[in-house]
This record gives sequence, C-alpha cells and structure tokens, in this order.
Amino acid sequence: MNKALFLDRDGIINRDDGYVHRVQDLVWMPGIFELCRAARVAGYRLIVVTNQSGIGRGLFSESDYQRVQAFIHQHFLDENAPISHTYYCGDAPQLDAEGQTVDSLRRKPNPGMILEALSDYEIAPSASIMLGDSERDMAAARAAGIATRLLLFTSEGLNTTSIPRPSKGSHTHIIESLFSVMDFLI
Repeated sequence: MNKALFLDRDGIINRDDGYVHRVQDLVWMPGIFELCRAARVAGYRLIVVTNQSGIGRGLFSESDYQRVQAFIHQHFLDENAPISHTYYCGDAPQLDAEGQTVDSLRRKPNPGMILEALSDYEIAPSASIMLGDSERDMAAARAAGIATRLLLFTSEGLNTTSIPRPSKGSHTHIIESLFSVMDFLI
C-alpha cells in the first residue's frame, strides 16, 4: 500500500482569494514547494482534493478551472514535486426542503474524493496525511479514515473559536505554517 499527502487547494497550495480561476491570480502559499518536495522524498504521493463550487455557482467555467489546474500541475512538476492527481468537486452546496445542506458524496465534508483516491492509488489511510485549512477538510479526512489530519491556521485564516479542539485520541493537529508539516513526514 502507498501513502499520500492529501492537499486542499485554495488556502494550502495557493492563497485563498475567493474563487481563484485565473492563472494570473495564483499566489503560492509560502513553503508549499519545499513541503511537497520533502513529502515526495519521504515516499508520499501528492494528491489534491478540492471543492470548486465556483463552477456550480456559475462564477467560472470548468475549462477555466482546468486551465488553472493544468498550470498548477506543470508548476509542481517544474519544482520537482509532481502531483499524482487532483480530484475536484464542482458542485455548489445544495439545500433540501428544510434548508439543510445536502451535498454530493464528493463534496467535502463528505469523503468521496478521498475514498476515490484511496482506491485508485491503493493508498493506506493509516499511513496518510490530510493537510487542509477548514473543518470541512478535516471531516472528510476523518470519514475516510486518514490517520493524521493537519489543520492550517493563519492569522488571515480561520477563527479559532469555530475550530473544534482535538479530543483525546484525535489525530487532528492545528499548525501555523506549512513548514510545520515537515515534523509529520515520517
């Protein structure tokens, strides 16, 4: 079985400036390439799992998304940190008759994209890591059985009062920079 470093896109790979869908709007997160090279050396596949609801909301087209994603893959390859695969969900959030969110199985916080990757690449969830910047990322990883979950918190990012603190026995860790992830690559 293989191990993977699962990466959310916006907020982890690139700065989350809201529905990034043009190459010229990409701003790389500090440390992303160093981290991904180190993960590859440690034997991790790099797999991106990303909600891209801007497609479903009509804010940009699937071809806009594909252009940005192809650029990201090529840039990571050029940085000697090739991404094995990107799984994405272009669905917008859906509400049922009572106003409750009913998302597709692929849309995080549901684990569909991660489960698909586990199967496609014969990945051991117990040896893998999820790196994300939202509780949706952590919930999807928990549901897929990913052993180590890293929640990036930056001063520009999450409101710490909304983050459930890891409970006893939890493998969710709150980190403050991508450089902190190096400590978890074994």
